[in-house]
Amino acid sequence: VFLGGGTFKGECKLPKKSTAEFLSSLNGVGYTSDKLPLKINGTLKGGNITLSGSVGSQAISGVLLAMPLMKTDTTLTVKGEVASKYLVDITVKVMRDFGVNVAVSGNTYSVKAKDKYVSPEQYVLDGDYTLASYYLACGMPQDTVTLSGLEQNSLQQDAVILRLMERLKKDNNAVLSLDGVTDLIYPLTVASCFKKDKTVIKNATLKTEKAQERFEFFIGFLKKMGADVIKTDDGVIVNGTGSLKG
Repeated sequence: VFLGGGTFKGECKLPKKSTAEFLSSLNGVGYTSDKLPLKINGTLKGGNITLSGSVGSQAISGVLLAMPLMKTDTTLTVKGEVASKYLVDITVKVMRDFGVNVAVSGNTYSVKAKDKYVSPEQYVLDGDYTLASYYLACGMPQDTVTLSGLEQNSLQQDAVILRLMERLKKDNNAVLSLDGVTDLIYPLTVASCFKKDKTVIKNATLKTEKAQERFEFFIGFLKKMGADVIKTDDGVIVNGTGSLKG
């Protein structure tokens, strides 16, 4: 979009997805189709850009990352709710770490044309809390586990696993709410099996049929290992036995 155009192709499910809403909001960019394969022409211009939150955090982050490369001051306004907004927040943090002053007011993001990327020469990436959650769950039977490379003040949504694991260890008959972090139901269910009391995990409704089927398989596998696990409408109840069988 800064070199005058290009051709984009895709495979599997990508050609079925419409990109019209996203492409039509980009100032100065023309396109031949709203689905892949497509050609774009023109050069992305600054000014005022409006995106619907429904285009997703990836598209919004893409526009944000491009804003310092534009020749004029640029303001991006996002209309409506954004799924996984924390990913947009992480994008803003990285841009600031690289010298760009991103002004944020609600769902409006502004960058001055004079603000350009400046490499900090060395940059440490925050570890992945979603992946780390499984290793943290392993600390339940041993009581301790040590992981490095995780930022305690991380903007990652799944960083809440630290607080939830502390509650699981300290509270008798713990009740854990996973509103917004439903993927954590897997490691927390396993960790709950190693307690010797009841744990209720709620507000963890899996939205897609595929995700629900995957969780049903997961529950069935735990039961084969001796777990007392009951699936509920919005989560799971674990009557911990203190162990699992290999």
